[in-house]
Amino acid sequence: MNTMKKIVFAALIGVFGTVGIVSISPARAQEVTANAQVDTTIEAVRQARQAFTGDRNNLEARRVLLDTVVRGLEMRGKEHREMSPEVRKVVDARERDLVTFKARIKKARTEVELRGIAKEIQEHRKSETVRMAVLESFIAKLDNAITIAEKRSVRLGEMLADLASQNREVAPLQDLLTQANRRIADARQTLTTVTESIRTAEGDFNLGQTKQGLKDVSNILKDVYRLFIEIWKSSQAF
Repeated sequence: MNTMKKIVFAALIGVFGTVGIVSISPARAQEVTANAQVDTTIEAVRQARQAFTGDRNNLEARRVLLDTVVRGLEMRGKEHREMSPEVRKVVDARERDLVTFKARIKKARTEVELRGIAKEIQEHRKSETVRMAVLESFIAKLDNAITIAEKRSVRLGEMLADLASQNREVAPLQDLLTQANRRIADARQTLTTVTESIRTAEGDFNLGQTKQGLKDVSNILKDVYRLFIEIWKSSQAF
């Protein structure tokens, strides 16, 4: 394996790690840990809800259920702290609300008080700002994935140029790379369209269409990675 192919191979390991084929990056490991924590919180909510359902007149069971739900929301919020400054502002404000909820839950002495807090928590979960924070975090992750794909494409192009200089027939592989680059451009354009539609809608955007747009970007990137893998495997014949 010549030097250029070794370099590209190392770069592709990063791509494969991104799609979970070869390795788990430190960031992915952290995400897995966070997901495990979320799963634990979800289980805690389930158990608290079961306890409450078994005795709806139990004030303490209702209190524990609400407190557990709020802690679950706090855990979710931490997933989005490393996003854009705008998202961090939303998450910070959201966390302040959650701290207030927890204090009020602890001080509540009647079922009526806890029912009122439960209603506010439900409205909080549906708030537009929270949905925007989540969407912004997904957009940031996809934007980073597209940037990585662009860099990997450059590496593959360099590898193919190196092979061509050795009089290798790489035209079919170059065609595949051209296809991949077109798909990368499609992903970038689709993400830009989704982002602009959110930021110009002034809060009145179609959530279903937005989610579909983000899903489309993810699927396009999967196509790109498949082309990358095909190029790499075919290059091994040289």
